[in-house]
Amino acid sequence: MEFVLSKKRSGRIAALAVGVIVLAAMIIVSIVFKWPIYISAVIPALMAVATWFAVGVKVRVKNWFGMIILQLFLAFVGFFLLHFPSLNGIYTSKKAFLFNNLLAAAILFLFQAITGKIKPFGFIWMVFCLGYGIVNHAVYMFRGSIININDFGSIGTALSVAENYALEMHPSIAISAYLFVCATIVLARCRIKRSRIYRRSIRVLALFLAVVMAAAPLSFVKRIKPKLWRNRAAEHNGILMEYIAELRWLNIEAPEGYSHEAVAALLSKYNEETAPAAVSDADKPHIIAVMVEAYSDLNVLGDVGITEDVMANFNALKDESIHGYACASIFGGNTANSEWEFLTANSMAFLPGSTIPFRQYMKEKHNSLVDILTENGYECYAMHPFRPTGWDRHLVYPAVGFKESYFINDLEWGETVRGFTSDSAYVDQLIAQFEEKNGDAPLFLFGVTMQNHGDYFFENFNADVHVTGTKESYSNADQYVSLVKLTDAAIEKLISYFRNVDEKVQIVIFGDHQPNLKPAFYSDLGVKDEQTKRMIPFCIWNNYAPVSEEVPVTSINYLSAMLLESAGVPMPAYHQYLLDLQEKLPVVNSLGFVAADGTTGEPDATEGEYAALMNDYHILQYANMFDTTIDDSYFIGAAAE
Repeated sequence: MEFVLSKKRSGRIAALAVGVIVLAAMIIVSIVFKWPIYISAVIPALMAVATWFAVGVKVRVKNWFGMIILQLFLAFVGFFLLHFPSLNGIYTSKKAFLFNNLLAAAILFLFQAITGKIKPFGFIWMVFCLGYGIVNHAVYMFRGSIININDFGSIGTALSVAENYALEMHPSIAISAYLFVCATIVLARCRIKRSRIYRRSIRVLALFLAVVMAAAPLSFVKRIKPKLWRNRAAEHNGILMEYIAELRWLNIEAPEGYSHEAVAALLSKYNEETAPAAVSDADKPHIIAVMVEAYSDLNVLGDVGITEDVMANFNALKDESIHGYACASIFGGNTANSEWEFLTANSMAFLPGSTIPFRQYMKEKHNSLVDILTENGYECYAMHPFRPTGWDRHLVYPAVGFKESYFINDLEWGETVRGFTSDSAYVDQLIAQFEEKNGDAPLFLFGVTMQNHGDYFFENFNADVHVTGTKESYSNADQYVSLVKLTDAAIEKLISYFRNVDEKVQIVIFGDHQPNLKPAFYSDLGVKDEQTKRMIPFCIWNNYAPVSEEVPVTSINYLSAMLLESAGVPMPAYHQYLLDLQEKLPVVNSLGFVAADGTTGEPDATEGEYAALMNDYHILQYANMFDTTIDDSYFIGAAAE
């Protein structure tokens, strides 16, 4: 390989001058915009060198050694474009850097071995990496985590709400785009001697190099686990290695000690005699479950000041409800996972972190809260004021047993806020459906709202509530708490109506996840404990026998059992078991567990009393989800006589 400078002295001086100008300009920009030191100390120099090569140097590849250097260069460029935007400029670990560059080189050498060419796929590779890196950056900013394997099945859902998000230009995007242009120019001006580089022996060498370079990463990937929280996958594993690790984890295996006998041993002690006393068929309450999109109390994050109490009506219910906080398995997005945990009483703790159960496991008949209530004579309906294809709800809702499902085009939803059906309009429609019920059968109405869906930079929304007490102002936080105020007014409307209904009604209200606000907002508050970013408020209220009970912390997978107990509906053994487990492990979610004594652990903990409890829960969940030969009465109860 040769690097040929411009023959003219003026050309060489011009190239050097342009590089110096870029270096100086980027240093000034980094100071003005207060870029982190890891960007401002390295990137200007890298951009200056890239500029100098693009403007003043021509590359000539004459032999196999030059071919290897060129491919390694393209591999590094692709690695940079793929990771730098995804990480917002954070450096990857040394292992991630090494193994992902080797995988990238293996991909390039493999294509060369197949086609005998270098430059065409080099261009394709760089375009793909830049585009994917920018999309990854956008996804991270929108929901707080980068793309994982299962997101490829959720593109339709993502596109359906994408218009409500605004992408902020981060330095990593501009830097990546500039380096992409420079690398493209360098490759375009590169001259490859065809007679030596495109012959068959070189293609065989390329295949050999592809195998050699892929060997170490593919061997090492067996020792890593997916890192699905925020952008840690890119930082710790690297994107290419991460996806291979995720693919390995998509195959669900039975937990240690699984058997029908093990299931029976755990659940056989629970029967109708041990279940909470049930009310008569004629006295069963109607049940309404409302999962409020991105509903949370920001005060759990720390000392957050808000100019007015945006949860006054919700907090007023504490004197007459079972209430507290439930830890979700998600943050900022993937609503369907909270929905799944509530409806099935299962936990994301025992599934790969990249899983969306609604997409992977719920297209066919699946045990759920709906089955339990149907067995007890309830008419079950679902409501969601958005597209039916979102998270495949049009397939999932019938599979879990809902008699009817109402989506955006099925009802006149009325008022919108930021383009979404308002929570107030949702309550109006919920009341209308309740009033239209037929016959004497008790009703189960389940729904998911949309008003508070991110992003929180909508231009035509008046944020009349503001967050105070932070070092800087955050307009998206102001918009969010203003939305929560509207939700609170809708909750007051809902409770006021059903407080005056003669028939018995049980209502559970809970959030699906916290909003994903700016990372700087959480840094400003000093938030370090990830579980605090999963805490959402809940309450279980009724209009006939008010009770005040505080549950300081639990998790969403327990809420359906708590609701059944409160309503006096006979519970299957699985839910009785969960109420007992809740006393020892009040929180079980994707982050792991929190025991009653404050002990915490990972989902796959292997030692100690709590690890054994987690494995027992895992055994029962596996039976509930995947064992088609197990007795379903364990999970949905026996049919009411």
